[in-house]
Amino acid sequence: MIGRTIGNYEVISQFGEGGMGELYLGRHTLLAREVVIKTIRTEDFTPRQIDHLRERLAREAFIQSQLDHPNIVRVYDFIAIGEMTCIVMEHVPGRDLRKLILRESGPIEPVRALRLFKQVLAAIEYAHHFVYRDQSGENHQGIIHRDLKPANILVTPEDKVKVTD
Repeated sequence: MIGRTIGNYEVISQFGEGGMGELYLGRHTLLAREVVIKTIRTEDFTPRQIDHLRERLAREAFIQSQLDHPNIVRVYDFIAIGEMTCIVMEHVPGRDLRKLILRESGPIEPVRALRLFKQVLAAIEYAHHFVYRDQSGENHQGIIHRDLKPANILVTPEDKVKVTD
């Protein structure tokens, strides 16, 4: 996968793994933009499961691409070419909150924890009140995260929070 070009994105390195796929660091071939490419790991699933995951990923990309909040990771693109299906998202430098907690020498200071938590709450409040259009053109209000955990909360070196997944 590394060195491969998917759509307008060159895959630079593996970035991590998720429950249904892999994450890669990528770079737009024409624009000065680093991205994260989220793919489906097809070898672990039956063809029927893969079809379901592709539909789910397409729905996720369609809805998430409409979100526009400073504390939510942006979705830039959805690519489905042959067997390859992926979401292209904003690359957030830093680390997830789980790693940050594990690497701190003791609990996060209360003032810092509160500052981070307020940003998470701002993102969640925005998503809960957000009006979005589904793929059939119908409007809906409110998105529920369903997997909010420290590993899905990214923290930049400047302590800016971005909720993902």
